[in-house]
Amino acid sequence: MALRDEIKEEQKKVKDMPLSGKIKYVLDYYKIHILVILLVVIFGVVFVRDWINNSKPTYLDAVVLNTILDYNEDSDMAADLAKYANVDLEEYKITIDTTLQIDLESNTQMGMASEQKLLALFAAKEIDVFMAPEEVADFYAKEDAFSDIRSLLTEDEIKAFTDAGYPLYYATCEGATFPAGFYLNASDYLKRISEHGTFIPEDNAIFATTTCDQHPEAAVQFLRMITEVPEK
Repeated sequence: MALRDEIKEEQKKVKDMPLSGKIKYVLDYYKIHILVILLVVIFGVVFVRDWINNSKPTYLDAVVLNTILDYNEDSDMAADLAKYANVDLEEYKITIDTTLQIDLESNTQMGMASEQKLLALFAAKEIDVFMAPEEVADFYAKEDAFSDIRSLLTEDEIKAFTDAGYPLYYATCEGATFPAGFYLNASDYLKRISEHGTFIPEDNAIFATTTCDQHPEAAVQFLRMITEVPEK
């Protein structure tokens, strides 16, 4: 049968159908085509959204390792920082990645993938702030991951944090020991952001800035937000 004849036959089938029948016929006959079009549209929307987001200048890049947060609560933290620092998220992007889980005792698939991603972030200089259990921080401190917190804060500012219950965290690299950040056990913000908190208390989580910190002022604002220690 010629293509023209086939088209006429299909038109005859549809002509006398009720509306519901026509809809069912179209969905059955063109479901593959419709599915392909939908997938193309969805892919296009996601691609454009990601392209627009990635084209924005960065306000802060942070990683929060081995958290017990739910999957969507990293975005809550980013939104909180935007509000705290008066950042327009239409103009800037804030990335706070809470998906990384690193186990120093065993080589799990998730752990290895997290290690590779973290190395890539350091290599690309896309990590300003490092928050993690003390044990994990100590491991990366040996690799020259952290900067001296005294390069960002004055002695009086550091004292304000320690007086508020945030002891200094000291990093050791190549025989040198220096203050790299603060312990976060006293942070009410990190406790209330989730039903179960952000870290297991026994982990002694720390805040540190990295040696590839590109946004030091934003890093300090993030620290002030989670510790609730105001600027004087």
